[in-house]
Order: sequence, then structure tokens, then C-alpha cells
Amino acid sequence: MSNIQTTIDFLKQFPDKHFITITNTENSNPVGQSKIFIKDIPNEDLKNYIKFQLGAITKPTLVWVELRRENGTSSQKKGACGIQVSPDFVQELAAPVVQNLQVSAPTVHEASPMNNSMLGNSFGLGFHEVMKMNTDSAMLIEVRKQLDDAKEEIKELKHNNRKLDLDLIEQKTKVATAEQQKELAVMLATAGQKGFFDGEGFQKLLEKAPDMLEKIAAMKAGNSEGVSTLGNPSYNAAQKEFIDYVVENCSDEQIKGLIGICFYIKNPEFQAELTELINKYKV
Repeated sequence: MSNIQTTIDFLKQFPDKHFITITNTENSNPVGQSKIFIKDIPNEDLKNYIKFQLGAITKPTLVWVELRRENGTSSQKKGACGIQVSPDFVQELAAPVVQNLQVSAPTVHEASPMNNSMLGNSFGLGFHEVMKMNTDSAMLIEVRKQLDDAKEEIKELKHNNRKLDLDLIEQKTKVATAEQQKELAVMLATAGQKGFFDGEGFQKLLEKAPDMLEKIAAMKAGNSEGVSTLGNPSYNAAQKEFIDYVVENCSDEQIKGLIGICFYIKNPEFQAELTELINKYKV
């Protein structure tokens, strides 16, 4: 089966999905539109379509045809082949020569060698040399396209690798935050066993209080390091108002007292006494 018929059969297999691209191997220019479907080829005559798109040619011209299938917003290559078309004048010049030789019926068989010879004489090269040059040019075009495809694939892999790096950083931040929360919980539990204000855990917690306050202030000011250390939490309006008040109005000693209150606030008896105490001093 010829390359032309193979190409036509491919286009007809899925008329809305299968298309071809054609490149002139002489100058690497595209032939016809960027996507050629079977409906774009009059009477399904691919050879005449190529000749029409090439325009006036003075020698046999090899074009490179890629068979592609649409795949979403891109396409997949399904095959490729070369197709050579000849100018009309070659056949016209060959006819008188055959008549002068007075060859009877099989004129077509005699005209073909004359075409090959004429090609060699016209351009200083033999027919086989011309065909080899055209084939090498077509192969070079294919290699270039494969290189472009490889570059696109490498670009996509690099993009995916950057996303994985960002995900890894995020996971490490979450792990570090969880470890800090776990350490704080252990310290508070130990302090509760010994008596909160006398326990060693509470004393360590108090030592960390100024540092914790600095991180909260850094987060408020938009400091990226402070935000990263705290795991980039999201606060509601009441929480932000509380943090603002602590940062702007409380001393270190007052912060220590607030930490003690926060530790026991879930105890119903402590909360009741705290409410009574607040009401006592409420102005």
C-alpha cells in the first residue's frame, strides 16, 4: 500500500480526531494548514492537494507527513512517512521523446527512465542522489521535532519536581509544629503532676514565654520566619484582638500569669473561681 493511501486510510478511520501535518523538506516550511483533516482534502486526492499547496514546482519535491491524533488540548504522533510529488512539466517533456523513439503501447514504462535521467542532467545530480538528500532532510526534521518534544517533557518534569519540593517543605513545617505542640503538652502535663506553679515543667514554660510572645508579634508584623515557625495559623477576630492586647499591654510577669490561667481554664471549679474573681474587681 502506498504512503498516500495509508495516510488517507488513517484520516478516514477517525475523521474528527485524526489529522496530518505536512512539511516541505526543501525549506522546512509547512504545507497547507496546521491541521489537515480528511474533510480538507478535495475528493480525498492527497497528491493533488499537496501539489496545489506547494504551488509551482520545477523539480520532484519530497514532503514529510506526520499522522497525529487529537488528545485534549494537545495531540499524539501516530506515524510518519514521506511523499514525493513531481511537477507537471516533467510528464509533458517526456511525451515528445517517447514519440520520437516511435515506441508503441508501453510508453509509460519507457518514459519513467527518461524522467530519472532528465533529473540528473537538470540539476547536476543523479536521481538517487536527489532522493537521498531529500530523505536526509526529512530525517533531520523528524529529529528536531523529537528534540523539541523532549525539551517540553523535561520542562514539565522540572515543574513537577518544584511542586514536590514545596510539598516537602510544607510537610516538614507541619511536623516541626506538631513536635513543638507535643513538647509543650508534655511540659504542661509534668507541671500538673507536681503542682503547676512549683513544677519544673511550668518553669521551663515560663522561660519560653517571651520567645513565644516574640513569635506572635513577628507573625502580626508579617515576619515570614515567625509565621513559618508557628505553622502559619489562621486566627479569628477575637483571637487577633487578644494577641494584640497581650503584645501591646502585658509585661513578662503578666504573661506568665496568663499562661497559668490558660492551663487551668478547662477546670470547671477554677473557671468558676476565676469568674468570681473577675466580677469582684470589675469596675
